[in-house]
Amino acid sequence: MKAPELLEAKKRRILASACRLLVKHGFQNISLDEVARSAGVAKGTLFLHYKNKSDLFSAVFADMVDRLGDELEKVVASGRRGRALLDETTRVILTHFDRYHDFVANFSSGAFPACTQRCGEKLTDKFRRNYNQVSKILLICRSDGLFKSGSIPFASTALFGLCRSAMMLRAARKANYPLAGKSAEVVRFFLSGMGGKG
Repeated sequence: MKAPELLEAKKRRILASACRLLVKHGFQNISLDEVARSAGVAKGTLFLHYKNKSDLFSAVFADMVDRLGDELEKVVASGRRGRALLDETTRVILTHFDRYHDFVANFSSGAFPACTQRCGEKLTDKFRRNYNQVSKILLICRSDGLFKSGSIPFASTALFGLCRSAMMLRAARKANYPLAGKSAEVVRFFLSGMGGKG
């Protein structure tokens, strides 16, 4: 492996380790020493890529949002249509929310630990990309006759909101089932609100 590829591979390991630790322990309970140890790199290597804890976790948050965007792009490119397309989109969002439930809860409150205003603006831009992907998907669903009318931007927000509500319901019940198992229920609720075929 060439030096730039090796450096990039280490950067990916650092991000993956920081993400695992964030999901497991929360921002306040993680040290950069732990991240470096978990990634199998020296602490100095960590500082080659990220100047401090805030910088590292801003990159982790951005990576989480990008991962959902990448998955949604795959759904758009899959060739699915109609109900199958909406079902897969909902499953992808719920799976992502399940994997990063603490992050989703922080976003909903508008608070990201150690995230500067600039970081928040970048994250908002990345979230916009994801909303645009869902809007594209819902336009296809509408053109396939799955539902007839309604504002597509509002419908995109509603679909994300229903997925988040499924996560909140699970927390309120103190349950531990996979959110993707609630996909059909979320889709039925969404379609009934859109005057579609539930």
